[in-house]
Amino acid sequence: MRNRCSNPKEQYRHWRDRGITVCERWEKFENFYEDMGPRPSDKHSLDRIDVDGDYELGNCRWATQSEQQRNRTDAFKLVIRGKLMSIADAAAAHGVKANTAKRRIRFYGWDPELAVTAPAHSQPPKPYKRKKRVRVEAKEDKR
Repeated sequence: MRNRCSNPKEQYRHWRDRGITVCERWEKFENFYEDMGPRPSDKHSLDRIDVDGDYELGNCRWATQSEQQRNRTDAFKLVIRGKLMSIADAAAAHGVKANTAKRRIRFYGWDPELAVTAPAHSQPPKPYKRKKRVRVEAKEDKR
């Protein structure tokens, strides 16, 4: 955690360049442990709830890898029934695979709520026009 925020190596730029810091209280491990408690299992690691926020009490939790994947800066998020959620969470709540929902939105142009709530193998809403794929052919160089 502290290394990610202060290490000058290129691989840590995602934390350092966004100004993410560790709160002063957590500079002492005893304080961190008092605030966060023990790690629940080997499958849990520290996660920031607000990915642009600092490492501090109120913005950190113990989370599994799948929970952390849904909380990334590049995670596909949507508003479903007034609630912001990851596409993975929304799709799972309605029994649809996340990749199916993503494809329905990105490729077929479905409404996001319909994309995660319509059962698998559903037909697209009418009227429907599939996006045309543009084929680009190389031109010969005539010199």
